[in-house]
Amino acid sequence: MHVGTICRKASKRLYALRCLKRSGVLPRDLCSVFCCFIRPVVEYACPMWHSSLSNALFDELEQIQKRATKIMLPGLSYRERLAHLKLPTLQERRDELCRRFYKTIMRPEDKINDVLPPTTESAYSFRNARKIPLLKCRTKRFQNSFIPCAVKKWDASP
Repeated sequence: MHVGTICRKASKRLYALRCLKRSGVLPRDLCSVFCCFIRPVVEYACPMWHSSLSNALFDELEQIQKRATKIMLPGLSYRERLAHLKLPTLQERRDELCRRFYKTIMRPEDKINDVLPPTTESAYSFRNARKIPLLKCRTKRFQNSFIPCAVKKWDASP
C-alpha cells in the first residue's frame, strides 16, 4: 500500500515535468526539477522500508524514474538517459542512503544509537570482524527490516 501511494503521488508530479518540457525547458533543468520535487517523494524515509521490498515493488518505484527520464530525453534507452543525466538508479540511490544512515547511527553520539544491539570487541584479529553480531531473526519480516539487513550488509570493521 505504501509503495502504491508513493507511486501515485509521484506520478501526479510528473505532469508538471511534462508541462515544463512542452514549455521548452532544457533537459538538465528538468533533471533538477525531478531531483528537487519528485525524487524526494519516492525516497522519503527509505531506510525504514527499502530492505523489505520485493522485486515487483522495486520495479514499480523504478518505473517513476524511467517515466521522468523519458520525458526529459525521449529518444534514448533508460541506461543511456541515466548516463546522460548523470543519475543513478533509484535502487542504487536508496542503497546508498540506507548505508549512510546506518553509518550515521553507528556513531555513539547519535540519538538513536541505542536502538542497535550492543557492540562486541574481539581479542583476536579476524579478517571480517563485525562490531555487531548478526541478529537471530525468527520471522522473515524482522529479518527484512532495516537493522538486521544493515548489520548483515555493512557492519564489517575497516
